Amino acid sequence: MDQQYRKLTAREIKIMEKAGCDCADWNRVEVVEGFDASVVRRVNFGGDVKLGAFTDAVSFVAGFEGRCGIYKSTVHNCIVGDNVYINNVGTLANYVIGYESIIANISYLAVQGDSSFGNGTQVTVINEAGGREVMIYDCLSSQIAYLMAVYRHRPKLIEKLNAMIERYVLSVTSTMGIIGPGSKLMNCGTLKNIKIGSNAIIEGANRLENGSVNSTDQARVRIGANVIAKDFIIASGATVIDNVILEKCFVGQATELAKGYSAENSIFFANCGGYHGEACSVFAGPFTVTHHKATLLIAGMFSFFNAGSASNQSNHMYKLGSVQQAVFERGAKMGSSSYVLYPARIGPFNAVLGKHSSHPDTGDLPFSYILQSGDQTLILPGANLRSCGTLRDMQKWPKRDKREDQKLDYIIFDAFTPFTVERIYRAIDILEGLLSRSVERIEYVNYQNCKIKRSWLTPAIEIYKLAIDRYLGDVLGKRLEAGSSVDLPADTDVCGWADVAGLVAPMGEIEKLCDNIETDETMNVYSLAERFKKLYDNFQGYQWLWAKDKIGEASQKDILDKGKVAAKKLTEMLKEDAAKEFSETSMISYGLDDPSAKANDFKAVRGQLQDNSFIKSLGE
Repeated sequence: MDQQYRKLTAREIKIMEKAGCDCADWNRVEVVEGFDASVVRRVNFGGDVKLGAFTDAVSFVAGFEGRCGIYKSTVHNCIVGDNVYINNVGTLANYVIGYESIIANISYLAVQGDSSFGNGTQVTVINEAGGREVMIYDCLSSQIAYLMAVYRHRPKLIEKLNAMIERYVLSVTSTMGIIGPGSKLMNCGTLKNIKIGSNAIIEGANRLENGSVNSTDQARVRIGANVIAKDFIIASGATVIDNVILEKCFVGQATELAKGYSAENSIFFANCGGYHGEACSVFAGPFTVTHHKATLLIAGMFSFFNAGSASNQSNHMYKLGSVQQAVFERGAKMGSSSYVLYPARIGPFNAVLGKHSSHPDTGDLPFSYILQSGDQTLILPGANLRSCGTLRDMQKWPKRDKREDQKLDYIIFDAFTPFTVERIYRAIDILEGLLSRSVERIEYVNYQNCKIKRSWLTPAIEIYKLAIDRYLGDVLGKRLEAGSSVDLPADTDVCGWADVAGLVAPMGEIEKLCDNIETDETMNVYSLAERFKKLYDNFQGYQWLWAKDKIGEASQKDILDKGKVAAKKLTEMLKEDAAKEFSETSMISYGLDDPSAKANDFKAVRGQLQDNSFIKSLGE
């Protein structure tokens, strides 16, 4: 705080002493011009204290209005900004308190010794037994965390990433904490070694220790009743309320954890939601959501994921302990009461239904259903391409991006990208191979510890081909509409793609970035974030180069015509699937007292098929 301070006058000291204040050495208390000693009452001062001007009224409870100042508190070694209200704080020590902050009814708020405020905490993600630790810090993105967790086969890269973050950690380590301007801390227990950004609301928290609450004016953080958190970082716009318990966690931008959720050694990135259940050693990429009690996420990587009620996973298969792990790729979901025994890999936009102990690996069969049949796992390839629920998920994610501050995670929302379409090409090769190697009389073919009905192979190949045709037609159409050339370096490599926790990018470009991290001694956490932004900004260009290669010598008219035909066929499938929601079966339980009114009761509550917003979004 860039303020000019002076010593207290004898009159000011006398006023405060008469109001019940005391200090071992009043010479160590300094104030700004305009300071009013009459609004400092029953305060014990210690150490070096600097006080601002308390001139405004304050109101934070309906029907209550008081004067800014310091009341009934112990204040040690603090710098207090203008128009701050402090009341009934048992211990307030070693803090710089921003202007217009409110701190009331706090048992203990102090920094003890050097603190990095959660920065530098090692979080054991994906594999509970260790080996994929991510060092969290204020500006951690899902992309940087992905490199740290997944690229352990490049030890020099990990060493460089850790060194970068350690330099940042050193830069924020201090014996003084910060409470940002406009923050409100009320009715809390112990707040120890906590750094708080501007405009935060912390109300009713039980215990917060060694953490950063990175609230901003644009995207405030809210922490609510009975929250317990240790060794944590909470990013801008996040909400952590209602009895949540966290230990060694990163909570990303606009993420909400509530309703008794508990998590340890887990990282949640943009727009995640955790309610009722629990997480352990989880890498939750953007839009990972779990709403239900008795739902566990453990030792896995997830993104754009939805966990059904009572869905669970097991990572303790053999006698060496909890050493198994799994990946649920972009858009995967688990149905109610579903279960997966690790190790496992669930492919993009797969839906897991039932219980599976055969260690499924469906990474190369995107948009599939994973079904239970007795003790067997069946795969219905491509079935999710017919599901209106899949398209609805795709539409809702961009709309549910609640980030209002500078975005840390770079997210490509599109479901159809070179990443997923490459998998579709692979799926076609796999299914055609299974078809050619099997005889017609057999009912099932074996694939990756699972089974596929032979009769499902041909329809799956056909729908996968439709998806490719539609995608290439869409990309070509958008490129012709844009009418601009691709301005990328001549050595741009778009062969092979990855989903880097929300950012879809060519593997060749990611490898180049990794090489640069290993060799560039000047790179820091900020310049690394800029490199990921560049990958994000270049996505459309990368995608066009890849699609252009797939289009090859085919005429633009043929590609566009095939795309339109495929789009129409897929849209009809989606409409047919959506129509099931308006069938006679869906009307069960309507017209309860008058069966003859069933259809009208259903219409009054659910509307009509042709008026449904999702159906309208599909067009003609």
